[in-house]
Amino acid sequence: MKTKNFPGTSLVQLAEGDEPDRVIFSEQHSAGAKSAVYLLRHGDWKYVRYMEDYPPQLFNMASDPNELNDLAGDPGV
Repeated sequence: MKTKNFPGTSLVQLAEGDEPDRVIFSEQHSAGAKSAVYLLRHGDWKYVRYMEDYPPQLFNMASDPNELNDLAGDPGV
């Protein structure tokens, strides 16, 4: 099979690399969902932003890996 050359940079090295301090961004647009969801992860922290109807969320993934304790409204964070 012939390989096609596409412009841009391969993400393989980024995905396989070991950079624990890198910032991770993700977005999700599900069919039938009321809102898009954007996620930002840096270190132990995960920030979730919904575009409509829901307040943002903030989780400490080291102490709360199941995302049960939303810290977005905690002024001490």
